[in-house]
Order: sequence, then structure tokens, then C-alpha cells
Amino acid sequence: MKDDLSKYMCTICKLSFGFDSMTYSSDGKKLICKNCYNIIAKRNDKPALGENKARSPGASQLSSATLDSIKVMCVDCKYKFFLRKGSRIAPICPYCSKNRLAKYDELTADNLINEVSRDKNFY
Repeated sequence: MKDDLSKYMCTICKLSFGFDSMTYSSDGKKLICKNCYNIIAKRNDKPALGENKARSPGASQLSSATLDSIKVMCVDCKYKFFLRKGSRIAPICPYCSKNRLAKYDELTADNLINEVSRDKNFY
């Protein structure tokens, strides 16, 4: 016989359910029942009247932002990220704060061997 300790209360409808009928909300902070989750999901799937027009300029801004940037990799920690062309911010790695960066598109085996052979501290 199962006792009531294995029941969980939905934070939206305040009813108790078993664990298999529960799920986390989209933000991952609340435990809700699957019925409430489906209702919220249906409500969020319907786009608002002006929402479709608001998304298309954002999508074009995103594509122009990727065209206006360079993909680089930090030589020290191997973190990959984008830098804007012509930015006045110092080009440093946001992960380790070092300034040894290389274009990621140009990283090939031949380029790495040439770079290492140019370094006089390397044997």
C-alpha cells in the first residue's frame, strides 16, 4: 500500500499527484502536473497578433550580427567565441581574460605547425 508521502502537490492547481504524473515547469523551478503543463504549453504555442512581425526584424539583426563578426578561439583555454569587426573593446577571452586569440576558421594543421615553428620559445 502506497502512503501519501509519495504524492507531490502541483504549484498551479494545488492537487496532489504521483511522481510519474509530475514534471518541472519550463524555467525548471516549479513542480507541476502534466495537465497544467499541457495547458501552459498550448497557451504559449499560440503566437500573439503582433508577435510574428516583431520576430522577423530580430532574425535579420541576428544574421547581420553574425556576418559582422569573426569567430575566434583563445589559444590558452581553447574557448571559441565571436568578436565584432571594428569593436573598440580590447580583444580578450571572456573565459580566461588572456589576449592570445586566433581566427577559428583558419585553424588547420599546416597553420598550427607554421605558428609553432615561428615561436622562438618552442623547441
